[in-house]
Amino acid sequence: MKKYKTVQILLITVISLSWGDVADIMAHTTVKNEILELGAAAAAAAVTEFYLSKSPVWTDHPLLRTSTHGIYKTETVSDVWLYPVGLAMAGGIGFSPNAGGTMNFEAYTHVKGFLESSFAVIPLINEIVKHAVGKKRPNYDSGMNLYNEGESVDINDLSKSFYSGQASISFGMATYFSLFLFKNVEADQTRALFWKVPLSAASCAFATYVSYTRVHDNLHEPIDVIVGGMSGAVIAAGMYFFNEKRIRIGTGKMAVVTSGNSISLQF
Repeated sequence: MKKYKTVQILLITVISLSWGDVADIMAHTTVKNEILELGAAAAAAAVTEFYLSKSPVWTDHPLLRTSTHGIYKTETVSDVWLYPVGLAMAGGIGFSPNAGGTMNFEAYTHVKGFLESSFAVIPLINEIVKHAVGKKRPNYDSGMNLYNEGESVDINDLSKSFYSGQASISFGMATYFSLFLFKNVEADQTRALFWKVPLSAASCAFATYVSYTRVHDNLHEPIDVIVGGMSGAVIAAGMYFFNEKRIRIGTGKMAVVTSGNSISLQF
C-alpha cells in the first residue's frame, strides 16, 4: 500500500515543476534554491517512507492507552486515495486565476508548498509523533492474533494509533487548498464565492469522511483523528502563510527594511 509513496511524491513534484510560465518563475528564484528545497522535501519524504514508516515505535511504555479489542478490518480508504485527490487540488491551485494570472510564480510557489506540506512535512511530523507516543490501535489484539496465525500484518504499525496520519494529511490538504481559494483567487469578487465555497466544502467533506473511516475501521479512536486533523490544518496553514511571505518578497511586494538597530517588513 505504501510501497510507491515516495515515487508518487517525486512524480507529483516534477509535474509541478514542468508546467507554467517558466520565465516568470525563474525570474523570482534560482535553480540552486529549487534543487535545495526540493532535495530537502524529498529527503523528508524518504526518511518517512523508507525508515520511520517501517520501524517500531521508540517506547515500550505507551504514553497513551486505549481499548485494543476491536476487529481487524480492511481499510475503507487506503493511503493511495490521498494522492489523486492531492494532485487534483494541486492542479486547482496551479490553474486557478490569481492576481497575476495562472501558473505563474505565485501559483508555482503554492503548488510546491501544497505538495511539500501534504506529502513531506505533515507525514514526517506524523511519524515522529507516532513513534514517540506508541499508542496501540483499537485493533491491536486482533491484528496480533492474525499475525501469530501467519497472516501478513504489519505489527509495527499496530502501535501507531496517535495521531491519525490520514486525518492529518487530508485536513492539511483541505486547509491549504481552501486558504488559496479564498485569499488568492478572485479575492475581491463576491460572485466567486458561489464556486469557491462548494469546492472548499468538498475538500473538507473528503477529509471528514476519511477521518470517519479511520474510526469505523478500528484504526483510531475519535481523539486520534481530531488531534490529527487539527495538527494537519495548523501545519498546512503555517506553510501557506510562510509561502505568502516568500511570494511578497520575491515579487517586490514585501521588503526587509533596516533602520538603525531595528528590522521591519514593508508591504
